[in-house]
Amino acid sequence: MLEEQHIPIEAKVFIHSGKTYKYDFNLLTVEQAELAREAGEFKYNQLQNEPENFRQVIKSRGAEWLSIVLSYLLREVKNDILQPFNKDKAESEVEAFIKNLPISYLNDLRECATDFFSGIGKKPLILANLQGEKKRNGIEMLLPILQKTMQGNLNQDA
Repeated sequence: MLEEQHIPIEAKVFIHSGKTYKYDFNLLTVEQAELAREAGEFKYNQLQNEPENFRQVIKSRGAEWLSIVLSYLLREVKNDILQPFNKDKAESEVEAFIKNLPISYLNDLRECATDFFSGIGKKPLILANLQGEKKRNGIEMLLPILQKTMQGNLNQDA
């Protein structure tokens, strides 16, 4: 569902190592949007169910979620012409391009991801992913407190 009030950011162009890629919310295809949304939701769900160890994060590619999402959102520009979206190229060439960009591009990349998820009505998802915080429900938050309180009471009674 697209957000009616969303005003997309201006298109962003990324140039590095002789290649040019562009993000433009208004020119995204349904396929691009669906793939990027799924990748973002995968990371969000991973945050809700914390992995047992860091190797699981690496193996699931959870640490690479931003590059994966953006690989679906950027399209190559050749001779000033925006190229059609190609899923296979996105998952190989575009992702490699993003991973090799200098750190100075990171804020612009995050802005593109935030714009996309805001535009499809999923702003809380991108904010949680960027912050890397688990959103816990009330029971999950209260259970450890209750356990400590009960343990303290048991220790006092002993």
